[in-house]
Amino acid sequence: MFVDSGRFQIEKSKDINPYIAYCGILSYGKDGLDILIKSFEIFHRTHPEYRLKLIGRAVSSDEMTSLKNLCKQVGIEDSVDFTGQILPSKMPRLLVDAKVLALARPNNLQAQNGFPTKLGEYLSTGNPVVVTSVGEIPFFIKDGVNGYLAKPDDPNCFAEKLCWVADNYQEACMVAVEGRKLAENEFSYKTQSKVLFELMNRK
Repeated sequence: MFVDSGRFQIEKSKDINPYIAYCGILSYGKDGLDILIKSFEIFHRTHPEYRLKLIGRAVSSDEMTSLKNLCKQVGIEDSVDFTGQILPSKMPRLLVDAKVLALARPNNLQAQNGFPTKLGEYLSTGNPVVVTSVGEIPFFIKDGVNGYLAKPDDPNCFAEKLCWVADNYQEACMVAVEGRKLAENEFSYKTQSKVLFELMNRK
């Protein structure tokens, strides 16, 4: 993975209402947006000041309609922002200004292989990250050490992690510092370029 961590080395905006952010393709299958929405509904019962910001375009118009209908069904449609597709130059600001970054990937075939690039970007912000324990993610993310791991396909577990982070935010921010170090040491394009160069020049 190649992540330009420098893009996220910007100061947070002041006086921003708290929000949890997801960034990527909006779909049920790939990143479990239905799980995230259900988790946020549970979280929102005790943390009504938070919003959920879903950044990116949907797989299809039908998928977008379905996700918006789900928000309405669980009663949080007024607390969820669908931003649509965002320019790459504006993406760092939206991620850095979030209180928490979330990825509720389901335990499907796609998730079992690889490590999502967006997670490297999440970590680079220095914000607390809540993610499901699928694929190669738990090889790098250690619960309560450099991020927070939830069981996949379990909205209640994911909501519990979100609540813990919100209720213990200072400690969560210290964990997030370790997450940023992980991104800089393991996923930085500078580090990975050296690794690739060494591999290519082995005899």
